[in-house]
Amino acid sequence: MTESAEIDSSSQPSQEGKKSSGTGGAFWRRLLQLDDTPESIALGAAIGMFIAWTPTVGIQMVMIIALALVIPMNRIAAFVAIYISNPVTMVPMYYLDYVVGLFLLGREGMGYDEFLDLWNVTVEIANKESYWTATKIFFEQLGLPLLTATFFGGTVIGTLTAVPTYPLTLKWIQKYRERKSKNTREDPGVGLGSEE
Repeated sequence: MTESAEIDSSSQPSQEGKKSSGTGGAFWRRLLQLDDTPESIALGAAIGMFIAWTPTVGIQMVMIIALALVIPMNRIAAFVAIYISNPVTMVPMYYLDYVVGLFLLGREGMGYDEFLDLWNVTVEIANKESYWTATKIFFEQLGLPLLTATFFGGTVIGTLTAVPTYPLTLKWIQKYRERKSKNTREDPGVGLGSEE
């Protein structure tokens, strides 16, 4: 289990880290500043990416905490990655899970507008009652065969995004740290933070 999951606040992203723009870029740049091994950070990002694609909103953080007890991953990196699933992206992501699952299982289901209507009703219920009541109603309305398709599609898409996330994140962090180390050796006064 990874104990060192803090952000190295003394480090500043390199030019490489600054290439990303917007809120999404800021989230991913935080991975560069985590004080942990590149492997642990990359594994956390990959697992977070997988979980983000599963229709498990509301328990995603609990899943990460539980998995971190048995898998040597960086929890903060996983938390950063799950935020690709957010209030803006959630409906399109879950609908894609649903459509992919239906396709792979050879089933038919509702169109996007019908799915969106069901989602909007769920949000209204969540605002009036509770998140858990709304989630229960959403899944009941979706029905077990279509819910199975959504989980299956999410598992497939989650795997397809998590598998490349590990090596890409690993290389990105290693390259950043090599550049950071080189800059520190060349000009110790310009160090970008503590040595790893």
